[in-house]
Amino acid sequence: MLSSFVQIEGQESTFESGECMYILKLAESQKREIIQILEERDANNASSRAHPRHLYCVANGVQVQIAQPGGSVTRFIVAPRNLSTNGMQFLHGGYVHVGTSCIANLLQLNGHTQLVRGTVVRCDYICGRVHDIGIKFDSSIPIQEFVKCAEAEAGEESAEPAGQA
Repeated sequence: MLSSFVQIEGQESTFESGECMYILKLAESQKREIIQILEERDANNASSRAHPRHLYCVANGVQVQIAQPGGSVTRFIVAPRNLSTNGMQFLHGGYVHVGTSCIANLLQLNGHTQLVRGTVVRCDYICGRVHDIGIKFDSSIPIQEFVKCAEAEAGEESAEPAGQA
């Protein structure tokens, strides 16, 4: 269980995995199918991106702490889609307002995790309860610590995301 001390908008809380909710409620095959469709759609826009995105699939999901309106903090398990030096996309089982502060607990290739602060910049409805959420990190991350191989450093699509090797 994680016991890292984190803070969102001046509010203190502990980030503990036992307190996370999984509200996406999709079978693994459904998640993979949705992610594949979205990644294929997004491949058409890849050349216009400032920072290349890399496939980032973590078997048991990623913990994200979201600041709710009114000041409370809720922790969720989400299904990550991709990762760049400045942001991340993930599937979630609910709407999140653009501008919402959040902290993602990202799995590194070495098995450790890193807490990364960010802000929701996009929340698109996909189907049912599924939403595709994009967050922009407050600070850049060293992408090679999260996705494997020279492709990550060269800015090409990575074949081996964290948690899959």
